[in-house]
Amino acid sequence: MRGTAGEWAWAVLVLLAASTAAIGDEQPVARPELVVLWSDPEQRVPVAVKRELFRETAALFASWGVTLRSSEGLDSEGRHDVRVVLLERSRLGNGRARVLGQTHVAPLEFPAVWILVPNVREVLEHAGEATSAPVLARALARVAAHEIVHALGLGHAPKGLMRRGLGASDLTRPRVQVSDRFQEDLLDALGPRVRHATLGRP
Repeated sequence: MRGTAGEWAWAVLVLLAASTAAIGDEQPVARPELVVLWSDPEQRVPVAVKRELFRETAALFASWGVTLRSSEGLDSEGRHDVRVVLLERSRLGNGRARVLGQTHVAPLEFPAVWILVPNVREVLEHAGEATSAPVLARALARVAAHEIVHALGLGHAPKGLMRRGLGASDLTRPRVQVSDRFQEDLLDALGPRVRHATLGRP
């Protein structure tokens, strides 16, 4: 589905520039890059929340050695790796078994992730957490990162960000816990995206 220029404002947010690191006399190697298309089809998620959500998600992946670039809209003409759809009116699950997000890899052309914003908000409220824009954005970023990692082929872990059934503390604590092998597995999954830079190239 494509939105016309009059219906959708396209803002490409380059959140983190690709960085390189040189080791000794070796050629610098670029960080793997992941391009995410964010869609808010109902246009109900506040702009302030989305802005902070994009920043928080990029910061998470940067801490794992991955440059994440974001754009927002309904279609990027295939120039993305994962689509993340923010659903503000959808709820799944009852009681404590709230579904926060879902990942669909096949048969879609591009992996897609759905985030159920009301469920994330309810998990925070049930735990007595404020749902201010920064708190909600951080929680949504944790859910988005969890599902994006699934879309890249990594499974659940016994604890930390990739465990089943994330709770309010997982979504709001200052530091994110991941398994010892998480970064290595993530970079392996993104291996084909690593580009070797040549010396002297800007």
